[in-house]
Amino acid sequence: MNKIGFLSLVSIVSIAGCGGGSGGVSLTSQPPTSALPAVAKATGTFYIGNVNGLSYTSGSTGGALSPDGQFQYELIDGVEQPVSFSVAGIVLGATLGKKVVTPVDLGTNGSVDSVEVINKTTLLRLLSQDSTSRVNVRIDQRLLDNAANFAWPQPDFTLLEFSTSPEIVQIIGDINAFLSTQKSVPTFAESQMYLKQRIYCAASGIYYGDIAGQDTGHIIFGINPLNGGMTTLGWSDTAQNIIFIPQPASPQFTSTVRFNSGPSFSGDNYNGVILNYADAEGTWDNTISQTSGTFTAQHLDINLSVKHHFSAAYIALFPVFGPGPAGTYSFNLYDDGTVVGTQVNIAFGATTTTAITGTWGNNLLTAKVNEGATINALLNFDNMTIGGEWTDPNAPITSGGISGTGCQLND
Repeated sequence: MNKIGFLSLVSIVSIAGCGGGSGGVSLTSQPPTSALPAVAKATGTFYIGNVNGLSYTSGSTGGALSPDGQFQYELIDGVEQPVSFSVAGIVLGATLGKKVVTPVDLGTNGSVDSVEVINKTTLLRLLSQDSTSRVNVRIDQRLLDNAANFAWPQPDFTLLEFSTSPEIVQIIGDINAFLSTQKSVPTFAESQMYLKQRIYCAASGIYYGDIAGQDTGHIIFGINPLNGGMTTLGWSDTAQNIIFIPQPASPQFTSTVRFNSGPSFSGDNYNGVILNYADAEGTWDNTISQTSGTFTAQHLDINLSVKHHFSAAYIALFPVFGPGPAGTYSFNLYDDGTVVGTQVNIAFGATTTTAITGTWGNNLLTAKVNEGATINALLNFDNMTIGGEWTDPNAPITSGGISGTGCQLND
């Protein structure tokens, strides 16, 4: 290169590197650094009755379930991240983090009738201290402490003959040899019944909320813990009458609870979903008036850590029909003998919610609606029903009956 060419090259580089002019470009400039994603944690509950002994992982977060079944999952920029669960080295599955997780969430297209989900329930019950329990899955700590020594193989949870698969035969053989017991694998039917009872129980109770759209008013959905059936009662501001659906609906219990209420006498039909056993939402339409809209409702007194939950309908003894008190009661029964709940009065436009407090013991429940009725009821824990009477000497109609169902959430 000649001297003139070399000097020209130096001049070009010098000009390009000059940052003093408006047209200058720095060869050392860097693109702006992107903000790191915000990582946070939230708390969920794994529920299949009382449960412990499971391990979980969500991103860099992990550990063992707390004694009341709680776990933590990560959120990145507010978005729920996957959380996976395992027991004694066996992978149960994963789902997006949320407030309530059950085995139904850990299966492909999981439901209370899914073979995969029922088999996972069978394994959990097999590893528990008492595989015949109706309310808990307490994994035997001795098995957890020796899980590395067992090195159990991963079962195929999709098998119809799960209980006789080589993996389960090995697991039950190791358990009986190690514990010197004669445990047997819970049957498919037993595990399915257990799963349904726990899921129905978690979802059971009163969901109360509002109707919007071409009509306004209020709506109650009640889920029966014994069979999962749903009853519907409401109030229409437009018709100035009660919305009553005589035939109980049969919701689909998947990772959410999906339902169609069926038509009421007045033509209303509700189609919706319950999320996290807490919030109901959906649409409604009226085939008679050709109107439609939306609704939202909240699960009253939801608390998966209480001893028992009961809910009941109440009516006035006289008159049987016509203007008079009608609605629902929701009761949480705590270990210490206290009762906390909510009354929903939905009769003839006077829709109100009022707190209930009281006590229970020896199969009797006594409670008081705040500035309202006194409730005296008999609790039958054999068939999980509640029945009795309410009285309110200051009301135009002073007494009536109550009837409902309940379940044991925890031992």
